[in-house]
Amino acid sequence: MTDLTEPQQALYASALEAVRSVAPLDDADRATRMRVLGFFETGPSVVGRHPHPVHATASAFVFDAERRHVLLCFHKKGRFWVQPGGHLEPGDATVIDGAVREAREETGAEPPNDPAPTIVDVDAHRLSSRFGHCAEHLDIGVSFTADPTASLRPNDEVEGVRWWPVDALPDDAAAGLDVRIGKILQRLSAR
Repeated sequence: MTDLTEPQQALYASALEAVRSVAPLDDADRATRMRVLGFFETGPSVVGRHPHPVHATASAFVFDAERRHVLLCFHKKGRFWVQPGGHLEPGDATVIDGAVREAREETGAEPPNDPAPTIVDVDAHRLSSRFGHCAEHLDIGVSFTADPTASLRPNDEVEGVRWWPVDALPDDAAAGLDVRIGKILQRLSAR
């Protein structure tokens, strides 16, 4: 663990601070936060894919300016609609950088300069065997707005990208996505 580079140590510190910054809204949030923080105590290697099958990820909850629509992608491996996101990479200085990079790569969405993307969510979810070595993601959610009229450019990890009404998500959305989005919107409206 001490053989990690200084940027990897900084990314770990960013991820740990991000998890600590999200206030739980209910008992389920508190339990998830405690579980994620407990895993983070194993050290900085949590921000890498290996050797742990459980590791930190970053995802982007991209909303239109009115927060009536959310940008989702159809994930090839998972076979569901989900927010863009994925593994933290060595070039990511912070969790926010990782989430914005993932959104850009998977959808083409670009955050505005103002307001800046913000940490809004912590989630832990198990993965099916389709995800190979990865067994569980400890996901840190970042929110930003984007122009729903801008062109979208899905990459090879996703089969499609589309704006969905926040109150009418697709039937084949990832399990619990509706609850997660509801809590994110609650946090954002309280700011």
